[in-house]
Amino acid sequence: MADRIKEFFEKEIGRDWIFKEVVSLFDKAPLKIGEIGCARSPAGRAGDGWSTFFWANYIEKFGGELHTCDIDEKAIEFTKNSIPENYNVTYYCMGGEEFIKENGPFDFVYLDGSNDPKEAQAQFNLLKNKTDVILVDDWWIKGFDLIGEYERILYQEGEGRRERKRKGDEQSGWPALGLIATPEKMNKLYNLLGE
Repeated sequence: MADRIKEFFEKEIGRDWIFKEVVSLFDKAPLKIGEIGCARSPAGRAGDGWSTFFWANYIEKFGGELHTCDIDEKAIEFTKNSIPENYNVTYYCMGGEEFIKENGPFDFVYLDGSNDPKEAQAQFNLLKNKTDVILVDDWWIKGFDLIGEYERILYQEGEGRRERKRKGDEQSGWPALGLIATPEKMNKLYNLLGE
């Protein structure tokens, strides 16, 4: 078994800064984290579900449990073979809606599965009012209708660029990720950021 967690943290690239900002909301408390869409291949460090290793590392350091799902059995197998067995991670080969129904509620969820806006909306509907913080990958494709009672921050990264906005030009492929949180959690993040 390869310990890709150590590999993952050798240098900060891609979205790591966003993930760090998100977990700062939880004051190093034990969490029940749900992830839809897990790591898929060793070539995908800058994307392709490698956030699984970030969440697993958080659980190992601060306690709690990570539940991750994917519809691709090979992705589940790759992830299982990449994270040490002593980490508190449970793997599921199933779709996002079924995963949420069977394993929720969660303290935090990362929606990084299907890019179908209808599937993302159905998953969000199962999470809202039960999950304080939801991070949505590929916001410009599937995030528009997911706000409800939540507030949001939008993120973009790449080519040495890091941007955070409360609102963005959502028609031009911006933003990459959207953080949806209850007003209480969002106010905490604004305070942490000095805004």
